[in-house]
Amino acid sequence: MTLITSLLLSLFITIMLVPAVSRLAVWLEIYDMPGPRKVHQRPVPRIGGIAMAIGAFVSIIIWVPMNDATQAYFMGGAVLVVVGILDDWKGLNFKIKFAGQILAALMVVFYGGIELTQLGALLPEGMILPGWASVILTVLFLVGVTNAINLSDGLDGLAGGICMLIFALIGYLAYIEQNLNIAIMSASLAGVCFGFLRFNTFPATLFMGDTGSMLLGFSAVCFSLILTQGETALSPLLPLIILGFPLLDTLAVMAER
Repeated sequence: MTLITSLLLSLFITIMLVPAVSRLAVWLEIYDMPGPRKVHQRPVPRIGGIAMAIGAFVSIIIWVPMNDATQAYFMGGAVLVVVGILDDWKGLNFKIKFAGQILAALMVVFYGGIELTQLGALLPEGMILPGWASVILTVLFLVGVTNAINLSDGLDGLAGGICMLIFALIGYLAYIEQNLNIAIMSASLAGVCFGFLRFNTFPATLFMGDTGSMLLGFSAVCFSLILTQGETALSPLLPLIILGFPLLDTLAVMAER
């Protein structure tokens, strides 16, 4: 029952906040302008990620008890939301965006203890990564997926639809594994994506911007690592499978270019 409640609450909060966020974007003139590489033919507001972040955070705060991992996730997510808002509004240098993403990743690693320590069949049985390698791989994975979801946000509804499926799968696996905290958090993010898609499917009237896409990618990595690292029957390689589509798409685009 809590899963359904958290999903519906985040969905309704997102839907209710979208009109206010759209008016704010118009007032501040925060638009995604048409261009030769754009599908839309008119300016579209692009700070829908604010509504998504509020919808997700409110639902999670109500239903999920605060521990080190959850607090670290909130701190890292807050950093990305602030960086995303500034980038959507004023446009930031890519170095500043990367610095914000790395800071968020380091927060969840060192404060929340969320690390990629096992690689399953890719390493000899029972082998654990040394601390320095674990930190480097975790930060690379977090930053890589965050940017992969960000880059996938190029067509109406694409990033939101992909992430809704990702969070639905993570939530299902968490429920099977009796990890109710991750199940509730995933349900909240799935509800956020579902609510936002009401305004983001073609023709989109609002874009999530970097605020939303970076938060979604960051959340997906954090939840999948918490779920699959440590004492669990799930394979440590599952995050690569769950998040494989946006990662492969990003690598394919990089190789093509």
